[in-house]
Amino acid sequence: MKIIYKTMLMTVVVLSFFSCGNDDEPGIDTPPSNPELMVAEDALFVKIGEDTDAELEILQGGGEYNAFSTNENIAKAEVVDGKIMIKGISIGKTYIVVSDKNGYYEKKPILVGLTDVIELDKTEVEIESLLNISAYATVNIIEGNGGYKVVSDNPKVTVSASESGTITIMGKPEDIETPTTAAVTVTDVLGMISVFDVCISAHRTDVLKLDETNVEAEGAVGKSFAVTINVVDGNGGYKVVSDNQDIQVSVTALGAVKITGILKNSDTDLVATITVTDILNLKATCIIRVLPTDKTYTEEEIQAIVADNSRRYYLDDNDQIIGGLAVSFKNEQQNGQVTYGWEYYNVYYSLLTFSGDKSEGKKMDASFSYYSYFYPNYIYYQNEPVTLEIIKNDGRRIWGIFSFIKDEVSHRGYFCDSI
Repeated sequence: MKIIYKTMLMTVVVLSFFSCGNDDEPGIDTPPSNPELMVAEDALFVKIGEDTDAELEILQGGGEYNAFSTNENIAKAEVVDGKIMIKGISIGKTYIVVSDKNGYYEKKPILVGLTDVIELDKTEVEIESLLNISAYATVNIIEGNGGYKVVSDNPKVTVSASESGTITIMGKPEDIETPTTAAVTVTDVLGMISVFDVCISAHRTDVLKLDETNVEAEGAVGKSFAVTINVVDGNGGYKVVSDNQDIQVSVTALGAVKITGILKNSDTDLVATITVTDILNLKATCIIRVLPTDKTYTEEEIQAIVADNSRRYYLDDNDQIIGGLAVSFKNEQQNGQVTYGWEYYNVYYSLLTFSGDKSEGKKMDASFSYYSYFYPNYIYYQNEPVTLEIIKNDGRRIWGIFSFIKDEVSHRGYFCDSI
């Protein structure tokens, strides 16, 4: 009886020792029989092309994995030797669903594209422009996945992107000392990002320059003339004045100076000093002299006249045969004089008369008679002396130009008619 009691007591002590020892022993865990499936957390980028398959890493799981893509037009998935391999098909976003033999599954985002970066041809854009004048520049996307969007962090710098990847930047400097700056963010259809800086500064120069400082021009008496000179270097904010009230001036924001006026008589040149000032109060001057001209038409205008062989009569650049009237054309030669022109029921007429023949050259004793009254225009000249020249005779037709001054106003005209 004592022996049985001692044996039972020994067993209790031994069991109590091992039980206490397990409770106090650190770091010993019993592995679970069914570990949960764990797939790499970050979104995977898969490049389109041959031999560019990517592996979706499995961190733990029960084995015997299966995988499929939720959009096989973008990516396809297959299990190869226990690994999940992804093949890119087309640009876009999709998901890969992975499962194991224990029924666990994971759904992971996949990005498929041509590149995982947006590469630009420049990362800094520096533009110089006149003060308050818009300037433009472009940045080209060398690599990307399309579907581009661009955003500027400064509303004074506007940006846009074409489908082909050309980014257009527009802005202007608003202060001569402080540039206009912006950071431009570019994203593509996959959300890839690239950023570049823009700096638009005001052009700064210490000398204001014009392309002309002494100009001579010709003008017809009583007719307006126009001459343009240009600022070739300056700081913007241009202003211009003339010291002759008969010559008017204006200037564009880009520095094109327009000079206009009317030559009032045939005996006196019209002269003025033009002064241009910029935003920094720099000055430049140009002297303009307008001389009365006896040239009826310029060489360019004459070439245009002879290029057209249709029958026509013009006065002061207007068709004399108003409204397409059914006029009777005159082509007469008698008593050593030639007459060209037209008549309308012996009421309206336009007649040019000159001595000699119809050969090319200036003609003697030339005169012009014209009567027309179509409200509100009334025009009447009777045997008005003119300078007349036959500028072309091709054997079938002749072309002539003429000019005269009446009441301190210069007039000109031309005609084309058959021989």
